[in-house]
Amino acid sequence: MKRLIQVIVCACCAITVNAATIHVPVDQPTIQAGIDAAANGDTVLVADGIYLGVGNRDVIFEDKLVVLKSENGPEATVIDCENSGRAFYISAGHDSTLVIEGFTVRNGSVGSGGGAILSYGSSPSIIGCVFADNTAEFGSAIYFSGAEDKSGRGARLIDPQAPKVTNCTFVGNTAIIRGAIYIQNVGISVTIENSIFYANTSAQQEPPVCLGWNATVNLSCTDIFGNIGGDWVGSIADQAEINGNLSVNPLFCDTTIDDYSIDSISTCAPSNNSCSVLVGALAPNCRFCWDWDFDGLCYGDDNCPSVYNPNQEDADSDNVGDSCDNCYTLYNPDQEDTDVDQIGDSCDNCPYDPDNDIDGDGICGDIDNCIYIYNPDQEDTDGDGIGDACWSEYITLTLDNMTGLYDGDSVIMGASVRWNFRLTYTPGDGSAILASTNGFRVWTHSGGTYTDNFSAITYDSFPWGWFMIYLSTGGLVMSPFSIDGLGADTIGFGGVGPPAGEYIPDGTDSLCWWIQTVPSLYGDTLCIDSSWFPPGGEWLWETTQGGVYPYWDGPHCFHVGALCGNVDGSGGINVADVIYLLDYLFFDGPAPPVLEAANVDGEVGINVADLTYLVDYLFFGGSEPICGPIE
Repeated sequence: MKRLIQVIVCACCAITVNAATIHVPVDQPTIQAGIDAAANGDTVLVADGIYLGVGNRDVIFEDKLVVLKSENGPEATVIDCENSGRAFYISAGHDSTLVIEGFTVRNGSVGSGGGAILSYGSSPSIIGCVFADNTAEFGSAIYFSGAEDKSGRGARLIDPQAPKVTNCTFVGNTAIIRGAIYIQNVGISVTIENSIFYANTSAQQEPPVCLGWNATVNLSCTDIFGNIGGDWVGSIADQAEINGNLSVNPLFCDTTIDDYSIDSISTCAPSNNSCSVLVGALAPNCRFCWDWDFDGLCYGDDNCPSVYNPNQEDADSDNVGDSCDNCYTLYNPDQEDTDVDQIGDSCDNCPYDPDNDIDGDGICGDIDNCIYIYNPDQEDTDGDGIGDACWSEYITLTLDNMTGLYDGDSVIMGASVRWNFRLTYTPGDGSAILASTNGFRVWTHSGGTYTDNFSAITYDSFPWGWFMIYLSTGGLVMSPFSIDGLGADTIGFGGVGPPAGEYIPDGTDSLCWWIQTVPSLYGDTLCIDSSWFPPGGEWLWETTQGGVYPYWDGPHCFHVGALCGNVDGSGGINVADVIYLLDYLFFDGPAPPVLEAANVDGEVGINVADLTYLVDYLFFGGSEPICGPIE
């Protein structure tokens, strides 16, 4: 027994001692010739180059347990199958000591399974390879098939089959069905780790790794992203976001030149993922450098990539360079800036006030009751939230007059309404109006629609010459915008200041505007009020004394009524209303938008008498329409 053990040990030692390295193409001209010349345990080492043609594709391992390895990795060693077959066929019975490492396999093409590798009933180790642009009916890159021994009674697996794929990149492979890797038959279990699957296509919209009957796969630290047919779906859906798996753009250096190295900022780089391993076949090694600020530092290494800072100063050690840091004296890696004033919250005395206490009274603008005028005491005699310092008895804003009124407090649906406003400024103290940022809010209680038309005019004693200067410098700008959720639109009135010394002078009688709208919903209530621009709060007019709130007598609200005889809702009475009523009464036409407007004779109901009445009014001098009850 002792002698037998010694023989076995010696035999093993002989295999290790006698293991040879066969160089391709120095010792053997092709990869197939290298494998044929090798014995179990030998290494076939392939030099840099692109390997084409017979002997370098459709390579068969027969019963050889060898290590097939490139000298300098997949970037330097390419097997191009030229769309005329696959790279490797691995027959039954091989265990994990059959290793394929460090190759790019591209342009494999077969009408069955495994565009690059077909492994049947074996457990090969496939390490550090790139599989690109291979095609097959199923398993566009690799087809792992379990093999059964049917020589005896029943069927059984030849051996436990457990192929392993480590640090490989699968990109741009195309299958009709079953993805880039297809694993089939009971009892086969494949391990895939630290690998990338990107932009692979399955015509049947399947994930890049597919399982057949009772096959299993275990994925870890693997990035599956951007595949046509889905990523972590189907038979691998339950492995998404576990065991370090992820789905992010791997950031290849340049797929247009088949450079599948990754950028240094890629999540697949060892320092950027939870597994702390390289994911994919190729390490960060882009041939170009994103140096947007031309300071000699690539994007992933620059602590301020958008601003030239070759010295990389970082006073607070938060990994944000001082040139980019919105608070470089205090540690603030999140760079929070709530009021977007370019001062980080950690350094901002008024983190909710973008103007940072513009009047210098020690009260931040978000809580100051008079933002533009120095008032540290915040006095507010009437308790209305507006500081006493901001009220002015010299500036008043009033509704001067109005066109389009009907019955005193109503406006007519479909008819134009115009409000004429007047701003009066008579302080008598030598100050002048500089500019404004204000608006009017127009809304209906029901949220009904209306049309906004707007303009600015002047009249009375406003100095015309100054007005023309103001317009030429961008003043008196008016524009509409919506207030979501409030059912109101704001017509903004804004102005930039006129040229130096050209202000609205002290003693000016008035400045006037008109705003016009068309209400469209009968029975609604139409209102207009003053507003900030953007909306909220009150009007604020800027003068040489500071911002002041004028007196305002609004809001003003009006009932939207109907014009008797305006059957079609257009806002006027004409022959179109006769035609509309005729069509409604006798030809099943649409009902009038407001039924009351069609009942013009003052009697109950809408009938031919109303049509006769309306014709008599329009064409024969008859009495004006009188709206009556509908029923």
